[in-house]
Amino acid sequence: MTDFRFKPNERVRLKGEPSNLYERAYVGSEGWVRERKMDPVGFPIVKIEWDKSHWTYNGEKDMWTFEEHFESIDGAVKEMDDEGKTFMDRLAAFIAAEQAQQKQKPDEDASIIDNDDTEAKYNEVLEAATAYAKDCEAFLLVGVIRQHDESHAGRTILIPDIFAGYKSEDAGILLETQVSQLAAQFHQEIAGRVLGELMKEQRKNDEEE
Repeated sequence: MTDFRFKPNERVRLKGEPSNLYERAYVGSEGWVRERKMDPVGFPIVKIEWDKSHWTYNGEKDMWTFEEHFESIDGAVKEMDDEGKTFMDRLAAFIAAEQAQQKQKPDEDASIIDNDDTEAKYNEVLEAATAYAKDCEAFLLVGVIRQHDESHAGRTILIPDIFAGYKSEDAGILLETQVSQLAAQFHQEIAGRVLGELMKEQRKNDEEE
């Protein structure tokens, strides 16, 4: 009998090492193991259904792929369910403390993009970034396009895409390091907002009871 690492319908997350093998799935992309089998060579493979509502989803199609590329996150979800509000309180407090510490640091690395979202400012930033990228050893461009959803008349959807390139391996590695740090920061901020809303709802429910 084959010992598979994951159970059917178990929620998993893409690990960092093999992420460059996927066209649109990046580190931390989440989904579910819907089917399992052995490939002709004898390696366990799984049918991954990506979570289209997860913030990391970037259009990767559901696929058969290697089981070892993923790690389970059901344990983390179960821990939250088991410990309930106590666990959430601790996590929210930790994130709030981290965010407060970040705000106290000098804003030396502030992004060139500010809150002025006018078209003139947008074009100014785009021109400056393009000129800068031409002199770089490595670059990464993350863009979001608004398109009409043909399946829902009048509705529009936002589609992200990423363009990257590097001239030297060390520059590429440094770029990936910076991207990982930014992704962790954004994830932390999003998690903080979500947890805040969950805790408000939990307190409201407690008061009503």
